[in-house]
Amino acid sequence: MTERLGVLLIGALPLWEDRGDAIHLREVALALRARGIDPVLLCLPGPAAPDQTLREVRVAVPRRRGLFHLAWNVLGTRAAVRAIRAEGLGVIYSRLDPGLIVGKLAARLTGRPLVVEMNGLPAEDVRLYRGYHAVLGTLTRRWEAGMYRAARKIVAAPGYAAYAQQHYGVPAEKCVVTPLGVNTELFHPRDRGDCRRTLSLYEVPTVVWMGALAGWQGLQTLVDAAVRIRAVVPARFLIIGDGPARAACEAAVAERGLAEAFHFTGQVPYARVAHYLGAADVCVAMFPGNRGGKGSISALKTVSYLACGRPVVTTEMDELGAGITAAGAGFAVPPDDPDALAARVTELLCESEAARQARGMRAAALVGYDRTWDAAADRIAACLREVAQ
Repeated sequence: MTERLGVLLIGALPLWEDRGDAIHLREVALALRARGIDPVLLCLPGPAAPDQTLREVRVAVPRRRGLFHLAWNVLGTRAAVRAIRAEGLGVIYSRLDPGLIVGKLAARLTGRPLVVEMNGLPAEDVRLYRGYHAVLGTLTRRWEAGMYRAARKIVAAPGYAAYAQQHYGVPAEKCVVTPLGVNTELFHPRDRGDCRRTLSLYEVPTVVWMGALAGWQGLQTLVDAAVRIRAVVPARFLIIGDGPARAACEAAVAERGLAEAFHFTGQVPYARVAHYLGAADVCVAMFPGNRGGKGSISALKTVSYLACGRPVVTTEMDELGAGITAAGAGFAVPPDDPDALAARVTELLCESEAARQARGMRAAALVGYDRTWDAAADRIAACLREVAQ
């Protein structure tokens, strides 16, 4: 009988909050447990665990901006080392959280291999949205490069893996290319009318955008395009999510006289998100053109849209953009181009219901097994077992 492998999963977040990164870490842990791996999670204090519990090590640190990183790196490393030694854990699996090096330090202190999950482009975001802070930009690039060097393997979606190889010289053999996996038990095609009735939405052409309201999401392009779209189609725009740029987005919408056309839902319970996607005629994912490069953005929102069987308009920055266009499931448009976005969204909204349904079927078919959460979990589990040998 094969001995079960113990793994320390590191995420500087409250594990049981209803937010995307926490849900993802829980799904990783539950999937690994189902595959014969014992996960222990290093996380922040937060809501109490439900009946279905995971083994947690909660590290209480001050949340103040100036103290959080230092406290988490010191106290988190101490807790990680203790857990690894007490539980006999064989591998460390850490998210690429900006400035946090607990996984790297714990690996060095215990001799355990480190696997880093690349879940974004931290240095790109500092360059774009805090470009005035040259020192922070330099430190972030050095930290990111250091994490890649320290890792035995890097788990990354195709776009992110290509970015790490191109910009940081990460060897291809070090990357475990893992397409973003969507939970198809929750995200699957639903009847549009049923979804709208569930959400008490009246019948009107509907465009849905989902994500964190932040600069790197390119939401301003959709706001600019909405004026052109509304000149042809009386569309409604549902903005699903919250974030630091919400106030600016709402102000931009009001300035353009679109307040009645846009509905900002705020944070939506995870189990309800699929109903909002199901209510859509078209789903949109926009990314600015100066973040990464063409095909370098890996976005779970795009996979979720496709899994729900909805036509998608995204940008050429999206790693799935070319495939969506080729399959006839939607379009990829140039970034930062509201005219191109408006033209394609309007085209889809003006199609017949039968044509949109056909596009939706092609969208759902793009997901296949390779982009399900089960497939992603299989790759992560295999990676952990490999580095533990």
